[in-house]
Order: sequence, then C-alpha cells, then structure tokens
Amino acid sequence: MHIRIRILLLLLHFCHKGVASFHSSRVDESSSQDLRSLLHFKQGVTSDPDGALSDWNTSSHFCLWSGVTCTLTTPYRVLELDLSRLSLCGPISSFLGNLTFLEYLDLSQNNFVGPLLPLLGRLQHLQYLILHDNNLSGIIPDTLTNCSNLFFLHLSSNLLVGSVTPKLGLLSNLADLGLGSNQLEGRIPDELGQLVNLEMLDLSHNRLSGEVPHAVFSLSSLLWLFLHDNMLGKALPPNTGEHLPNLQMLWLRNNTLEGPIPASLGNALGLEDIDLSHNKFTGQIPRGIGNLSALTWLDLSENYFSGKIEGLIDNLTQLKHLDLHGNEFEGPIPASLANLPHLRQLYLNDNNLQGPALFTSHAHQLKQRKFVCVANGRCLAYLKKLKELLDRAIGFTSVKPIFEKTKETDDHMGWVFCSLPPEMRTRNQAPSRTLSTEPVYSVYFKCNKKLIREYPNLFNYTKDIYRTVNMEHIQKSYYGGHSPINPYGTIPVGPNIDYNAPHDRQKLKA
Repeated sequence: MHIRIRILLLLLHFCHKGVASFHSSRVDESSSQDLRSLLHFKQGVTSDPDGALSDWNTSSHFCLWSGVTCTLTTPYRVLELDLSRLSLCGPISSFLGNLTFLEYLDLSQNNFVGPLLPLLGRLQHLQYLILHDNNLSGIIPDTLTNCSNLFFLHLSSNLLVGSVTPKLGLLSNLADLGLGSNQLEGRIPDELGQLVNLEMLDLSHNRLSGEVPHAVFSLSSLLWLFLHDNMLGKALPPNTGEHLPNLQMLWLRNNTLEGPIPASLGNALGLEDIDLSHNKFTGQIPRGIGNLSALTWLDLSENYFSGKIEGLIDNLTQLKHLDLHGNEFEGPIPASLANLPHLRQLYLNDNNLQGPALFTSHAHQLKQRKFVCVANGRCLAYLKKLKELLDRAIGFTSVKPIFEKTKETDDHMGWVFCSLPPEMRTRNQAPSRTLSTEPVYSVYFKCNKKLIREYPNLFNYTKDIYRTVNMEHIQKSYYGGHSPINPYGTIPVGPNIDYNAPHDRQKLKA
C-alpha cells in the first residue's frame, strides 16, 4: 500500500511539473535551505563518472534536478531524493539533515563512505531510508530512531560495526529492517520484538551471538526472517511457530543453533522456504513439518538429526528441493518421495539410509523429470546395484534416440555450413551448451558415454565457435556453484582439449 501511494504521488508530481513553472519560481528562504543542502551534498561527492549530478546547478530550479522530487505546492521543498545505482563516491554530507520535508532517501548501490551521520535523525518525516550496498562505516547512531515515521530501513552490505541498537524497537511503524552483511556484533536485542508491524527482518551475514530472542518469534506480521551466517546459538524457543501465521521464509543456516526443531514450527502454515542447515540441531524431525503444505524448499543438511524420514514429508506436494545430507538419518529411503510431483533436487548422502527402494519402484517416474538425486556416502554399498537397476529400468530407451540424432547431425554437418547466428555470438548461448559437455558434463555429471570430440564434424564446429566462449567462466560456474555435489569447489585440470586446433569448416563455405 505504501509503495502504491508513493507511485501515485510521483505520477501526480510529474503531471504537476508539466504545468508548474519551476524555472520562473523564486527560491524563497525555506526553499533556499534545501538548495544549499543539495549543493553541499554535491560538493561532497568525489566521483561522478556518469555525470549524474551534472544538472545540479543554479541555472535551473533544484526541483528539476536529476533524482529530486519536490512537494506539489509552494514553497517547494525536497520530498524525495533517489540517487541509487549511479557509481557516486564520497561521504554523505551532514547537510542532508536539513531537508526536513524529506520522506524518501535512496542512495543505495553506490560507493559512499564514512559514518551514518547523527544529523539524519532530524529527518522526522522520513519514511524510507535506503543506503544498502555502499561502504558506510561506524555504528548505527541512536539518533536515527528520531525518524519516528520510518517504514523501510535498509543498511545492508556496508561496513557497519558495533551492536544492533535496542532503540530500533522504538520505530513502531517499521515494516522492513535490513542490516545484513555488515560487521555487527553482540546479541539481538529483545526490543526488536516491539516492532509489531515488521514484515522483513534481515540480520544475516554478521557476527551476532547469543540466542534468538523469544519475542522475535511473536511478531505475527513477519513474512521473512533472515538470521543466517552468524554465530547464534542455544535452542530455538518452544513457541517458534505458534505466532507466525504469515511467515514464508525462515533462514537460520550457518549458526551454532542446537537442540531439536520445536514442534510448534509445524503451526507456521504459510512457510514456503526453510533453511536450518549447518547448525548443531539434534533429535528427530517433528511430524508437524508434514503440515506445511506450501513448503517448496527444505534444507536440514549438516546437522545431527536422527530417526527415520519415512512418512515425514509425504504431504509436502509443493516441495521442489529437499536436502537432508550430512545427518544421522536411518532406515529405508522411502519410495513415496517419487510421488512428490514438483521434487527436482534430493540430497540424502552422508546418512545411515538404506535401500534403493525409491529407485527400484519409481525409476520410470524419476527419469521422466529433470531429477537430481544424490544418495551416496554411506549408501555406497548400493551404488553398483542402483546402476544395474536404473540401466535395466531405463534400458537406454531415453538416451538412444539422442545418440542416433547426434550421429545424424554429425553427418549433416559434414557437408552443410551452419554459421553461428549473430544473437548467439553476443549472448554466448549455443556455444556454452555445446562446449560445457566436454570440460564439465563428462567429468562433473559423469555424462561420458559419448563425447562431442568423438563426432568429427560436430567437433570441428565446436572448435569453430570456441572463440566466442569464456571456458574458464563455464568451469568456475559449474564446479563452484553446486556445493552439495562439490563442497570444496575443486576444478579438475582436465580434460585437455585443444579447441584452437585447425578445423576444416572453411571448405564448406563455398
């Protein structure tokens, strides 16, 4: 609703600009304060490579300057300042604190440096403060809480230090609080539980420690809770899911949380994405998890969970990604997993699971989907049998036509010149798909039954288009982007394929 109102105000503003004569408007005393503040801000900018502030001069009314939006009536005052993504460098001038009518300030995704200035606390009309993705340093000043109308506060991806000030709990209108990817330390203050309108809380990628305050799990308006990649510990409170009917995303990975998953988590029926991986959780998965019918992503990997997984997730029909690897689960791999219609990624390795019951009973269903299943580790005794079962179930009926068509294409390419379309030369589409088969798929995914270089004409075509491809980027992307398969990001030195070798494609141009 706030965003819609803001868009409406912008539209009204532009309509108003069409009839208002800012050029002939006199800058009175109250407006001149805003003019001086903007000019001081520009003086502090040490680099403006794209000339974003080139029209910031007194030859035109400041309400016509780039990124500036003013009130609709005289005396014209700065209402919004949006200078995001302009590669601006330098400190944020304290004179911005004199823009007392300012409601919206967005300086995100630049290279601003220095502290968050206490003078920003004078902006009592401010509703949106968006400063993420800069190089701002120092602490979060308590005076910031004087901006009592703040609705949206994003300071993520900076160099902020110190603690999360408890006074943020005084910002009763706050709906979005983003402090992730800084260097904040200490405990999460209980006072954040006073933010009854909060919808998004992001404190991820900091150095926060201690337990998660019970009050945070009582914020019934919360939609997204991101506390991952910290040093948070102890057990989750028993009421974790009792008062979170709207929660959709819960990311707590990479902490030192311990104890069992509270059974009450099964009451947060809106959950779509749960990531509790890389902690020290123990015990069995509560049966209530099976009630989360909207769940699409469940990652409980690298913990100390135990017990059987049979019957736990049969009702999670929206599930696309299930990662349980690196635990102490036991018992059979349930065949019912194959009945989850949207499941595409399943990681069960490094457990005490048995079987390949899932694969023997449902190999046909699995092969008809783009299904990734990792069930190795302690299930190694079954891998040989699994290969035999899958080979027999598939019978190579699904891949045989591919090889036949590839041979036909190879013969065709021996007498027809097929040039690379211009759009693919620029977008790197077809070449990357062709080339990645050899250095990536044949090694990484063991797809080496038949290699491109075994087809002479297709291999010549591959060498012909090699100049458009960044092979190093392809390898790094694949080998470094699938941590469950390749946790250490190891990149093999081979295969050594000379794509610069001569080819005979030129003869076909004639």
